[in-house]
Amino acid sequence: MQKEEAKRLLATVHDELLQLIEGTPKQVDPAQLIDALHDAASLLARHSPDLSSLTFAPCRIFDDAYREIALNSIDSYSDSNREFAKISDLQRGLIEEREDNNLTQRFMEIQASLTREVERAGEIITMLTDRIHELESKVSIDPLTKVYNRRAMEHYLARFIEHNNGGNTLPMHLMMIDIDNFKSINDTYGHIAGDKILILLANLLKKTLRDSDKIFRYGGEEFIVALNRVSTGGVQVVAERINVLMRKNRLKYRDREFGVTLSLGVTMMQPGDTIESLVERADRALYQAKANGKDQICVE
Repeated sequence: MQKEEAKRLLATVHDELLQLIEGTPKQVDPAQLIDALHDAASLLARHSPDLSSLTFAPCRIFDDAYREIALNSIDSYSDSNREFAKISDLQRGLIEEREDNNLTQRFMEIQASLTREVERAGEIITMLTDRIHELESKVSIDPLTKVYNRRAMEHYLARFIEHNNGGNTLPMHLMMIDIDNFKSINDTYGHIAGDKILILLANLLKKTLRDSDKIFRYGGEEFIVALNRVSTGGVQVVAERINVLMRKNRLKYRDREFGVTLSLGVTMMQPGDTIESLVERADRALYQAKANGKDQICVE
């Protein structure tokens, strides 16, 4: 995307958001604003695939910013609602102490109205919280393969490394998987066939791995798997099982049948590792597997 084109696109998103806010008579509906921000992020991602990459900082900032705004709004709303409830309880106590029936009746009506508002506010808070969780899930899942995306991988590894550096060492291996000759398959059979292969591999990984193992789509035809609490020998057994299963599967597309192989690079997390050093080591192992002839596993 050219610089001027990017500026025009951002200006359009900005104008539409302002129109949404200014066109609201009294106050902005938080859920509506969240939807608009999410749509804007989707619009930017559609105009340039690079915008969904973790290496493109503005997109990451945009995602984090709308989430932060929404969560802060919900926290503020929750605090106000709790104060409302305290006032309501205090008012109820004062009413019960009064002997004037008419005044008591009037205050009871106010009390009932206030209670309804507190309950309604609680329902809105729950709805907004659920909506945030739903949106957070959407921006963490690859739409084609339905596994976690690269953004989710960075967040997961950052939390794991922080936990590990705190002295709670857990054995963790990173497995980088690449589909051999993927570009050639796309050129020969078409991109739909390529998409079917990606879905096939994602489903195979889901069925083969444990629930505690995390699967991420890292790039076009690359996947990364984080395996916890397993030895290097155990990871090699799992990697070989994946390789064999993929080798046995034959994909049929438009009356044509073809096989697919994988190259896998494996590394174990070391003390002092960063996300970059861990991924780079797995990538080196994958490169070596490719250099050795593909359709095999290499441990760094």
